[in-house]
Amino acid sequence: MYMDYLVAKEIHSFAAQTNNAFTFILKLITIAGNKAIIFFLISFVLVFLKKTRRIGVNLFISITVVSILTVLFKSFINRDRPFINQSSDYYIWWQYTGSLYMDSTSFPSGHSSVSMTLGVTLFLYCKKKYRYLFLLIPIIYGFSRIYFNVHYFTDVCAGYLLGIVTAIPLYFFIHKKGDKVDNILLAENDKFVDKVSEEVINEKVD
Repeated sequence: MYMDYLVAKEIHSFAAQTNNAFTFILKLITIAGNKAIIFFLISFVLVFLKKTRRIGVNLFISITVVSILTVLFKSFINRDRPFINQSSDYYIWWQYTGSLYMDSTSFPSGHSSVSMTLGVTLFLYCKKKYRYLFLLIPIIYGFSRIYFNVHYFTDVCAGYLLGIVTAIPLYFFIHKKGDKVDNILLAENDKFVDKVSEEVINEKVD
């Protein structure tokens, strides 16, 4: 598609004009998002903090759902990565930024869908003025995927859309059922604490 090519060309021009100055940091960011590991870690941390427990549960569920949907769409649509065609400009641009290899299919972008889910969920829960900063997360991830030519612009847009339609309904559902969710989590947390305490006491007795 023309828009895919135009956006990729502009981002490659940025990489060339800055002499790959941002390649290292963008690579760290994009690799951290592989398999949604960093996003799941964020949700786990929030679950273990009492004030953010509901947010953590919401994130964990949303990230799990959007990850499954992304895999299903990837399998069904089966679009090749931009760099696969070695006679294309995408391949040349891919080599220029370090040949970051991905062996799965391209559409939609998993990094974009999961990062958008994270950004939207945090945006909805946060009532501070700085909450708009959370939306920079998917923007940076989407940019990085096109920067390394592992995704087309339309892959990223589709990932964004999938993240939005996953995050918003789940937020309102979990937010509405918030008290029940909190009670379940508190009960499970108490059981965990009691179990650990019992094991510690038994070890001292032994």
